[in-house]
Order: sequence, then structure tokens, then C-alpha cells
Amino acid sequence: ISADLKLAAIHLHEQGILQLHEILDCVGFSCHTFYRIKKLHDETGNVVKPRSEYLCRPWTLNFEDLQYL
Repeated sequence: ISADLKLAAIHLHEQGILQLHEILDCVGFSCHTFYRIKKLHDETGNVVKPRSEYLCRPWTLNFEDLQYL
């Protein structure tokens, strides 16, 4: 789901332009998804989770690695 679509749904709901069931029919996501997105927006001001810095399994350095560094 694009960030623009998520923001549009939240703004329509917050401004009372459409009923929630009408918004969900238009955007095509569930009530649960809407409230999860709304919670993230209320807490962070963003509708997309920040990407993790750690995209892979962390490695354990051995003594040779530490000497190299």
C-alpha cells in the first residue's frame, strides 16, 4: 500500500469527509490495517515504518577481525 494512499485515507477520516467503511471500500484495505497505520501516524507522524539499519544477521567478530579493524 503506497504511503500516499495511507495518508489520503487518514486525512479523509480525520476531516470527517467520508465514513470509515466508505474509505475502506475505496482504498481496499481492512479496518485492522487502517487502525495500525493510524496508530503509526499518530505516534510518529509517518505512515511508513522506518527501515531497519540491520538488514541481515549480525556477525560475530573474531580476534583477527578485531586486529584488522
